[in-house]
Parts: sequence; structure tokens; C-alpha cells
Amino acid sequence: MITTLQSTFCVDSSRIYATGKSNGAGFVNLLACTPSIASKIAAFATVSAAFYTGTFNGDCPSQRAIPILDFHGTADTVVSYNGGQSHGGTQVSIDNFRQGWASRNDCQNKSIISHLSEETDPPQGKKI
Repeated sequence: MITTLQSTFCVDSSRIYATGKSNGAGFVNLLACTPSIASKIAAFATVSAAFYTGTFNGDCPSQRAIPILDFHGTADTVVSYNGGQSHGGTQVSIDNFRQGWASRNDCQNKSIISHLSEETDPPQGKKI
């Protein structure tokens, strides 16, 4: 698809990104772990990702450090942050996912985890 779009349109190949949510995020991880595809994509982002052990084995060959950003809530009731059983399969914990990428990208002890406020509504008069 990337090749077809590049041959049809003016595409800046240094600005091609992949992102997905839930199972789509699991697919984005698969793209990042496929060297022939990952080499064509500048960066990857996953949101509320579902990483099943049958499709995510932690072994992810790459020819370069892969820029990857992950968003996942600890209160997610569909795809648990801590992994576990869901939809008939076993899900990898987000910490294992994050640590795997940090290791592959040679970024041990350099990954950043940000925790947002537990407030569900912004204070009156403030925009988020």
C-alpha cells in the first residue's frame, strides 16, 4: 500500500507513521516487528493495545531502533494494563511490552512513563 501511494502521490517518505487502537495497535506492533515494513515507517504509536502471546512473542527482529509511543490506561477494563486472559487468549502486560521495546532499542532505563491526574473532570474554568 505504501509503495502504491508513493507512486501515485507526492509522499514524504520520512513522514509515514503507523498507529492503531486495541487490536489495531497489536497490528501496528506487528508492522514494527516486520523489518521490510518497519524500514518504510518513521514511527509507530499504539493506544490501548492488545498484545496476545500467540502473535506477540517478544522476539522482534529490527534493523534499527524503532521509534514507538504507547498509550495505555491502568483502569482499562477491556485490555488490562497487567495482561491476563481476554477474548480466549493471553495478553502480554504493557510493562513487558514496554521493556521489550526498550531492550530492542537499547534504551534500558531511558523509557519514560507519565501518569496523568486521576481527576475525571477538569477544574471549573480550565481547559485540558
